[in-house]
Amino acid sequence: MLDRSNRLCLWLSRAELFTVVTTMFLTPVSAEQPWYDQSIPNRNPFYQCVGADLITVADFEQMLHACARYEKFQPVGHPLKLEYLRRQAFGHVTLMQHDQAVAMLDKILKITPLDKTALLYRARALLWLNRLDDSLLDLDRLILLYPTDPNVFLQRARAYQFYDRRENALADLASAVALNPRNPDDWLNMAILFRDLGDPLKAELSLDRAIALDGENPGLYEARADLRFRKENYAGALDDIANALRDGPNYSLSIVYSIRWQASAKLGRWKDALLQLSEYMDVYADGRDSKFLFERARLYQRLGQREDAMRDLVAALQTGDERQIRRIQVYLRNNGFARIPINGIFDLGMRSALKKCLLTPSCSNAVAQPL
Repeated sequence: MLDRSNRLCLWLSRAELFTVVTTMFLTPVSAEQPWYDQSIPNRNPFYQCVGADLITVADFEQMLHACARYEKFQPVGHPLKLEYLRRQAFGHVTLMQHDQAVAMLDKILKITPLDKTALLYRARALLWLNRLDDSLLDLDRLILLYPTDPNVFLQRARAYQFYDRRENALADLASAVALNPRNPDDWLNMAILFRDLGDPLKAELSLDRAIALDGENPGLYEARADLRFRKENYAGALDDIANALRDGPNYSLSIVYSIRWQASAKLGRWKDALLQLSEYMDVYADGRDSKFLFERARLYQRLGQREDAMRDLVAALQTGDERQIRRIQVYLRNNGFARIPINGIFDLGMRSALKKCLLTPSCSNAVAQPL
């Protein structure tokens, strides 16, 4: 199976996990009750700090400057001082300025030591500063303070997961799921951990639960399709892909398009695989990736379309990849074309030999096999 770098949330790689955790850090902890006061009217003289629209980096920097200026004039215990500190902490976290965020959050926690949101934000900022032990101390404290809050267990699970401590992450996810079994995202995270721990059966069962809770989410079908493909359940993977795309094309689901043509090819559905691979190349590979050109040439050859196969093979070899060219040269030398040099150069002699090879069944069977 070809390498697939893609952006599915939390599903595949550490790089994907990094992206998702970054998004998590930029999301306010509670959408239901914002941490900072949004009720202050626009006529407030300190509107530049507490009420300005925050869209661009410049907006956040202006807000931080205003809040820092006004916060200095407020005595400890004054409500606005805490509000300004919170705004500054929020701004620094959003701009990924984690050292400054920790400094602001420390000030807040001196005023309100049990501030749940401040502890969560500080744990996240410490995590980004590679201070895992300090981050876990804050999260442990939160769990002692809020033992029935599934979100707290989820945050600690993500911290463990970020540092590949999967057994610890799985235990905390189990606690989060036990406290709130109707959150499909938690079941998805559970599936990821079971998969990474080498238990695909429990991973698929967890995805089944997630889909039962949110059957309209194409990303969940994409995740289960990928898992089934890994388990060589190609028919099941295609069923999930059909569900993921039932509302029409969705090119944000890159895994779907990556594995769809491969699953069809594994099942011998050559025409479907050819059409699906061509679509994948047009959207994700710009039609010029030599690996995919070789794969499509193989499919053309399976269907007896030798001219199309030749066209893609030539296009792949014209990319100048010496490893690919030498591979074909070695194959030609071993199949009746002894004069072909093994020099990594695609020339007219090699092109002529390749065309003759494709017209000879005994020679053409494997020339377009994937590298």
